[in-house]
Amino acid sequence: YKAAIEQYSAALAMSKSAETYFARAQAYFALNDHPKAIEDYTSVIGLDNKNMQAYHERARSRFRTGDNEGAITDFSEALKLKPDYELSYLRRGIVYRSIAKYNEADADFSESIRLMPDKLDAYYHRGMTRLALQQNDQAIADFDKALQIDPENILSFAGRGAVYVALKQYGEAVKDCSYGVERDPT
Repeated sequence: YKAAIEQYSAALAMSKSAETYFARAQAYFALNDHPKAIEDYTSVIGLDNKNMQAYHERARSRFRTGDNEGAITDFSEALKLKPDYELSYLRRGIVYRSIAKYNEADADFSESIRLMPDKLDAYYHRGMTRLALQQNDQAIADFDKALQIDPENILSFAGRGAVYVALKQYGEAVKDCSYGVERDPT
């Protein structure tokens, strides 16, 4: 990626283009250099404020730098430009959940599921959100659906196990948690 960044930088020295800034931002993102990625995504948006993907990707970098409000704002901008982009709903929901805005997270995960009904991640994250909201039956249903999509998904077993602990159904909790430990003892 470093060689690519050098080439993109040389190209930008000759001519500023949204496409080249975006490509360099993606390289910075891959190297976990999120401040530089944010700077380049911002340059893309300055040149093309209708670039939905630049808002989406800048949001991802903002989240990784701890700028949760900035991430939410950028995911929301991406969704204004492309209202049916399920990945922006999913990722904005993850940000909301990380700051304990569970109702907003639940709504985003639900919209992600509406747009892509077989998206395992959305069911898993909505299940975890519903566990936090103490909507235990709905959380179990989400983890069950995630396990229908991927019967080996360790995180969904662990999430459902956590719900069973909250319900004091320890036998079921042990079954689910044991399954995960058997497959990944770390």
